[in-house]
Amino acid sequence: MVGGVGIALLFGVLPAVIFFIKHKSFLSRVLALAIGLLFTAALLVDLSNDFGLIETDAILVNLQKEAVTQQRQ
Repeated sequence: MVGGVGIALLFGVLPAVIFFIKHKSFLSRVLALAIGLLFTAALLVDLSNDFGLIETDAILVNLQKEAVTQQRQ
């Protein structure tokens, strides 16, 4: 739990907040919001998986099986 949360906060959400505060142009702020929302979504998925609200392990196993099946064809 700590790894995913720390990575999302340290390398995504916090830099986006700092970027949003320091830059005043509209395009820069839109970029900061987009990056912040992307990492916030990743953070929410990680926390949801950690608390058992969603099961990403099963989803990943299914995706791997589909990829192997497509490679064999």
